[in-house]
Amino acid sequence: MTLKPLCAFILVSMPLAGLHAAALDRSGQSTAAFFQKGNYAELGASGLMPKVGGVDSSGNVVPEMAKDYEMYSAALKFEVSPESSFAIIYDQPFGAAAEYTGQNNFTAENNAYSTTIPLPSAVRAAIGVTGTTTVEVDSHNTTFLYGYQPMQDVTLFGGPAIQSISGELNLRGPAYDILNGYSAKLQQDNRLGYVAGFAFEKPEIALRLAVTYRSEIEHHLKTSESLPLSVAAGVGLRGSLAASPNPALRPLAAAPIALIQSTLRGALTLPTNTADDIRQLSGALLLASATQLAPQADSKTDITTPQSVNIDFQTGIMADTLAFANVRWVNWKSFAIKPALFADATALRFPGGLDVVNYAKDQWSANVGVGRKLNPQLSGSVSVGWDSGAGNPITTLGPTEGFWNVGLGARYSPVENVDLSLGVKYFWLGDSEAKVSSGTVVGNFENNDALAIGLKAGYHF
Repeated sequence: MTLKPLCAFILVSMPLAGLHAAALDRSGQSTAAFFQKGNYAELGASGLMPKVGGVDSSGNVVPEMAKDYEMYSAALKFEVSPESSFAIIYDQPFGAAAEYTGQNNFTAENNAYSTTIPLPSAVRAAIGVTGTTTVEVDSHNTTFLYGYQPMQDVTLFGGPAIQSISGELNLRGPAYDILNGYSAKLQQDNRLGYVAGFAFEKPEIALRLAVTYRSEIEHHLKTSESLPLSVAAGVGLRGSLAASPNPALRPLAAAPIALIQSTLRGALTLPTNTADDIRQLSGALLLASATQLAPQADSKTDITTPQSVNIDFQTGIMADTLAFANVRWVNWKSFAIKPALFADATALRFPGGLDVVNYAKDQWSANVGVGRKLNPQLSGSVSVGWDSGAGNPITTLGPTEGFWNVGLGARYSPVENVDLSLGVKYFWLGDSEAKVSSGTVVGNFENNDALAIGLKAGYHF
């Protein structure tokens, strides 16, 4: 039985994982184009349409917050000789796109701090955070692969990978407590990693097993952060409360900001409070704004994108029919983003400061399916996929825990050396609790889904 590879990678190689996949994973970092026979070029595009909504911890409805987005991929592969080949593969491996709307704890409209607290005029004038929580993360990766066959059925391959990443974040709303109003912009940074792997093939039965390792890549992004004056003052207020000589005020250092506000408004009812305490706190607010935490800061943020392993398998199971599978592991448990001003602000309450984003577990995902050649020009496939997620509770910037999906694919060859592929996947997204950096659960997201569509054009030359 001799089988030409059919449509085994129509779906597994399409960048459809998106926001709903574990952590920031998007493309799946496929090397499928490298295994095409002869010289080959391809262009791909895909779009994701997620529906992710829920309720916040106050019971307010959170409308759909995950944004639609598009992704692109490309590959160029040359067969240098019967034993060696070279490929350039471009994809967008990591990303995020979210924007909260509506009246809930993830949006803010001049409600960050009450102006009834007796504050100095300089602080009072700066009070009032507005806007909504948003996040954007973009990445680009170009991989250069060289492969060599030391024996007929075995290919060793590897090479460098050039990766860039950038991002922007705005935290708004009561869910973020004292950090309501924080913003950060991380400028694009380009760094080098590497890829290594091997493949075992039996072309006569269309069998291939390929294992691909990608290294972690350390980035150092120029970062601009800001805390409104009122936010910097409020962060300092926690430190002042913790060190207050008034024992009735010290427990407030760990309280939600709303409780601090209401308590200070009724401060004269505290049995040991005095007018001096109020004046001292007001002065501490201004001092915190001016000295403890600058409203703006420029620094560098270290981000290490995770190492990963892909295992791809396919084999002929009958004439014109192919079974395929992909398993992927990504080391998200070692990933964290911790900008300097964010760390300094949270260090006043949490020694050492907190991460903006981190994950509790590594990601595991799997995709299995069957492809069949229907006639000389047309092939079709069906697949089922699963993703573990990266822990629950999960960050508010991507509040889903893994998924299940089903997919359909088709490949049409109008002429012998041209392949046109179309794939569609429907995702059942995992329910999750959403947390902020401190670990406090601030929302619940259930019964969400997504639809992805991918197109690809391949040319053999």
